[in-house]
Amino acid sequence: MNQAQHQDQTPRMQAIAFLLVLLWLVYCLNGFRPPTQAIDLSDTDAGSALRQALFGGSALVSGILLWMNRTLWSSIKAHWAWILFGLWVVLSVLYSHQTGTTIKRSVLLCCGLITAIFAVSTLNGRPLTRTVWAIASICAAVSLMSLIWMVLLPPNITTNPGRSGLAGISNHPNTLAPACAVGCILLCVLRAETRLAILWKWGGFVSCFVALLLTGSVTSILLGLVGISIAILFVLGGYAGGIAGAFLLAAIVVVTIIGPEAIAEMLFKSVDRDPSMSGRDQLWAIIWEQVQIHPIFGHGWGAYWTEGKGRELVQTWNPRQSHNAYLDIMLDIGTIGFLFLLIPVLQMLKGAVELRNPSINKNTRRAVAGCLGVMISLLLVYGLQQSFLGKPDSFTFAVFLCMALAIHNEVIRERAG
Repeated sequence: MNQAQHQDQTPRMQAIAFLLVLLWLVYCLNGFRPPTQAIDLSDTDAGSALRQALFGGSALVSGILLWMNRTLWSSIKAHWAWILFGLWVVLSVLYSHQTGTTIKRSVLLCCGLITAIFAVSTLNGRPLTRTVWAIASICAAVSLMSLIWMVLLPPNITTNPGRSGLAGISNHPNTLAPACAVGCILLCVLRAETRLAILWKWGGFVSCFVALLLTGSVTSILLGLVGISIAILFVLGGYAGGIAGAFLLAAIVVVTIIGPEAIAEMLFKSVDRDPSMSGRDQLWAIIWEQVQIHPIFGHGWGAYWTEGKGRELVQTWNPRQSHNAYLDIMLDIGTIGFLFLLIPVLQMLKGAVELRNPSINKNTRRAVAGCLGVMISLLLVYGLQQSFLGKPDSFTFAVFLCMALAIHNEVIRERAG
């Protein structure tokens, strides 16, 4: 394929990539639930066939287009760290306690990787800025639509019967809340240059902020606050960044003196939530015992969480995850798998540091700051309360993965001059 043909196909490829990612994110947040359908409180794993069709079809289209565009091998080489992680997840089928489940869930992860690699590879010019703006705009649109649904539609469509707080277009407040938090983090630091873009940026920020508060999700509110602080710290830089860092350090010292438990108790009381984090403490103790049974290789990707397993463990509710990203990774693929995941994460952080160079375009540096705010807060805050790493049907992992790939592509583009 010559250069002219490649340029002619680029807009079409970008449109396909955007559509695939949009369907992916909408499924993660909404499950394609129509606005006339009430939220159903159920323990069944609904939508598995739809999930397999969506991710399988997206990966098939992405793989074919990467091959036709002669960028398949170059994309694999560029993102070898994520590919290596995906291969290790697939290999866990060799020792999995539930072979069929591990095959299905590992293939699902690989489908997500292929789709994300294709989507990011189609972006020319400033891939990171465009990726971050797209994610921020989706978060703003989701938040705004959720608020509109809340005003116009009956409560049973926007509120989960088992959990108070705004669920909006999602099925649960804890699904909507991280999207609102991500939108707040990104929109507070992204640079808008036109009047329309400025209006969309701050209108979207207000929508995300209001919707986030209405969800009542303590974890996501903390995610937003920590993420915004980190993002602004990276945006300011220099003396201003040093002052902001000093305030952040002072806040950490105050929390240390007062005690994290006391701070947490005050925070939970302020939003009328359970300090035991809805039984997570009991669940974590049980899961940690299971991790120690197979600490090196784990039980196999997704093999531990069979249907109804959570209710057997804690009796009172039916968790399908540890509600802790690190416990679930150790539970599934052990210490070795955790190290394989650490490779692309460290690669992303190294690339982000490289893109903080003053010679880099200012818009790109702000996009990097937003990514760091989102990704570091996800790792430090959200990952301790929710399992999301390696789960492509989680909005937070989809965002995390796309940002990591976009940062790496931006680094490659900058190095090439």
